[in-house]
Amino acid sequence: MNFLFGNKTKRINDFKARGAVIIDVRSKGEYASGAIPGSRNIPLP
Repeated sequence: MNFLFGNKTKRINDFKARGAVIIDVRSKGEYASGAIPGSRNIPLP
């Protein structure tokens, strides 16, 4: 549950260092307003 709140930068960088791809399923507008650097946007209806 702690992953949902607070600063996630260290945890995200750990995932990315192990080859993870961060997928953001929000709309293009939501993604453009702020997203995890290096994430990929694949909007779902």
